[in-house]
Amino acid sequence: FKKMKLADGDQVSFEEDIRKDTIIVEVEGSFLGPSQFAVPLDATLGEVLQHIPVDPKLADINSISLRRKSVADRQKRTLEDSLRRLETVYLTASSATDEEAKIRTQEAKLISDFVKRARQIEPSGRLVVASRKDSNGLTLQDNDIITIPQKSNTVLISGEVLVPQAVIYER
Repeated sequence: FKKMKLADGDQVSFEEDIRKDTIIVEVEGSFLGPSQFAVPLDATLGEVLQHIPVDPKLADINSISLRRKSVADRQKRTLEDSLRRLETVYLTASSATDEEAKIRTQEAKLISDFVKRARQIEPSGRLVVASRKDSNGLTLQDNDIITIPQKSNTVLISGEVLVPQAVIYER
């Protein structure tokens, strides 16, 4: 490279031609210390968690999860497949009468609007870790984001209830 001359308009590109032996993982939520870690390529969640300091009074270490790009990509493909099946079932159904055809037309419009909105959803890629034992065998991937939630004594009640609300849970 010493004797090489560059001129206006030249482009130089440096590319890594070997596999990395470390990955970067990020931590969010209730923890102390750094938010990014460079770890070996074969590091497990359990191994990394041993190096993340937390305040046990604040951190809910039994509810750890992580966000992963490959999971988000699979969630997006699965959502797209489900939406395609929904469209196929409802938008290609035949009608026996004129009145049924009018109803199907209205249904088709509602389904199309729903599918359009649903396609805009970006899945989170959230991977829930059921137990500490599960974390020991979970190999991390580059750019995984480990979430350590803060302990909470509130419970959100929603769904098919008359008044959705948050309540304080007491043992």
